Parts: sequence; structure tokens; C-alpha cells
Amino acid sequence: MKITPLGYRVLIKPDIVEEKTKSGIVLTIDKKAEQRAQVSGVILDIGPDAWSESKNPHCCSIGDRVLFQRYSGMRIPDDLGNMREDLLVLNDTDISAKVEYAN
Repeated sequence: MKITPLGYRVLIKPDIVEEKTKSGIVLTIDKKAEQRAQVSGVILDIGPDAWSESKNPHCCSIGDRVLFQRYSGMRIPDDLGNMREDLLVLNDTDISAKVEYAN
């Protein structure tokens, strides 16, 4: 299934907090780590009108890591109607910040 955001919308892959390591060890997850993971992600695709009304229309691009409002956006259903946890469509105004790491 191919998903293309329309208008002012942006397709995001939100970060997921792992509950197990690859070897099967169960991790204890503190509430703060879970909250941080739910408000950050990577931009997968951008609609044609995203940030067009902004003073900086090219502030974010595909592959950028961003922070967004916790309960914003819409989850995407899969072919069976189950809500996917790995994709989110939200408005460009719901993105709060672009994250860049210093080297």
C-alpha cells in the first residue's frame, strides 16, 4: 500500500520504544522515555502544500527528524482495517521542531 500525503499534511514514522532487546531480554521502560518516543519521528513524505504559508517554506524535508504534538495526527489503517503504529499523517503546523545533532 502506497500512502501519499495531500495538501498541508506530512507522513511521519514515529519512534517506537523497544520493550525487548534482540536477544529477548525484557526492558523496563520509564514513563518519560515512552513520552519522548511518542513525540519524535522521521519525515517519510511531504504533501505539496506543506509549509507553503510559512516564512520558511523549505524548513523540513524527507528524512529529517522532527518533534510533533503528542496527540496530533491520524493513524493509518492497514489493508485489514487494523491501525498501524508505524505511520502517522499530521498537519505541517503540528510539527514543533526539527532535531539536528551536533557532531
